[in-house]
Amino acid sequence: MEQKEFIQQEKITGEDFSNRFKEKSEELAESGKSVFDTELNNLSEALHSAADKLHQKEDFMAQFGDKAVEKFDSLAGYIKEHNASELVKDVNEVSKRSPYIAIGGMFVAGLALSRFLKS
Repeated sequence: MEQKEFIQQEKITGEDFSNRFKEKSEELAESGKSVFDTELNNLSEALHSAADKLHQKEDFMAQFGDKAVEKFDSLAGYIKEHNASELVKDVNEVSKRSPYIAIGGMFVAGLALSRFLKS
């Protein structure tokens, strides 16, 4: 009888630990997301500035700059509107469907992370 009680107690303790770990990891992911949001805003401002300079020079590349800024702003908005667990789920789905896009996304994320670490 004591063995069953011990097992039940350990099971509750394990579940409690699992729940606490999940809560802490979600909190950590959300705090990392807020830092990433700030960096996305900084990068967005830089892209807008670059596109404006292309327009001032009346460069034919301005239209490509505008499209890049538009896509980036769309991505930044999506990231801001979703929580970290939803983002991870979506990244997993995209990487399964399109591994090359996932690799490109990891490259861009690496560039953003290196920029963040340098500042």
